[in-house]
Amino acid sequence: LPSSLPPFLPSSLPPFLPPSPPAGPSLNRAYGSKRWDDMSKYGPKCAYGSKPWDDMHGAGKILLGKSRRTLAEFCENLIFAGRPVNLSRRWINGMTMKRGRKIWLVTTEHLEDGLWFRDDDDFKVGMNYVAVQVAVSNVVVLVFILMSNHVHFVLFGTWEEVVAFVNGYKMRYAKYLQRKYGVREFLRRNGVDIREVPEDEGEVVERAIAYVQMNCVAANICSHPTHYPWGCGQAFFHPAKAGGRPLGEISARAKRRMLHCAMDLPDTWLLGEDGYVIPACYVNVRYVEQLYRTPNRMNYFLNTSSKARKRVASGETGLPSFRDQVVLPAVPELCKSLFSKSSFGDLEREEQVELLRQLRFRFSSDVNQLARVTGLTYAAAARLLEDSE
Repeated sequence: LPSSLPPFLPSSLPPFLPPSPPAGPSLNRAYGSKRWDDMSKYGPKCAYGSKPWDDMHGAGKILLGKSRRTLAEFCENLIFAGRPVNLSRRWINGMTMKRGRKIWLVTTEHLEDGLWFRDDDDFKVGMNYVAVQVAVSNVVVLVFILMSNHVHFVLFGTWEEVVAFVNGYKMRYAKYLQRKYGVREFLRRNGVDIREVPEDEGEVVERAIAYVQMNCVAANICSHPTHYPWGCGQAFFHPAKAGGRPLGEISARAKRRMLHCAMDLPDTWLLGEDGYVIPACYVNVRYVEQLYRTPNRMNYFLNTSSKARKRVASGETGLPSFRDQVVLPAVPELCKSLFSKSSFGDLEREEQVELLRQLRFRFSSDVNQLARVTGLTYAAAARLLEDSE
């Protein structure tokens, strides 16, 4: 489990492994009390009565087009796949009571001897895999952030749906790491902490969302979540509409190359200038903005979150000055320039001590960052640093 858990969550922790899925009929209701099998009279309209079918979930639209079945026949076996992204706060509260769907804070363990994302290309793939996982699941994403050695989500769904979402995301990204770097089962040992965020206990949901967003600020990467590209901080209370190229205008081959998979996403989702699907297309911005009500109130929770207090308490003196992605390429370069060797693993112990001393001097790296970029455990990196003093 993570070394520091947010203090606003209850101490009770559900078992990590989900129970077996309950037997029973598939979920065949949509938005309130309307049944999917009553929707055939709407013709090209979707089950919500007002949204065009083209605005519905991409996977559902594609399946319908391939099968030649009627809308009613198709939706009998559809498990809520046609829901729109931006659901209201009132709707989510209703689903929580009716179907047992809840809000969950998801945190992966902080890797001590490696990185999830080694460069910006890895981050872009990770961002696109969040969009892909939203497209194939029944989970609503309220907020997320990708950090160098861990990820955070706040998700809405059942326990089984959330576990399937996280495991699916880890599986997709682990396969990408294996193809690119040749590492096998890299994320299998990376545990996940999933905790319920109670909606009826004061302002817990607001604090959970703020806790996730402030990770990048607490890590001394940026001054505000809106400045961090590998999350959804820019999606909320943004006066200008997100701009980008609709996925429908991109060829199938280009989308496969970008997404690293053959999944078809909705044509109306937008591809940003940075090469990944804009989070505002699939994150439930409407719910979060209704929850906080005003930008000032959101900033209040951001500035008073546990992550913000941790940064103030540390005085920012012990925080690394550079991101892991900046320090990581410097390791082989220093190995070559200082010792004429190609990698950290080729160095003798005395040379490893000197390299860590150089990294600490040049990049103001702490022991945690040194362990991540060199592949050492925290204890091994700490011992080498002690020898350098």
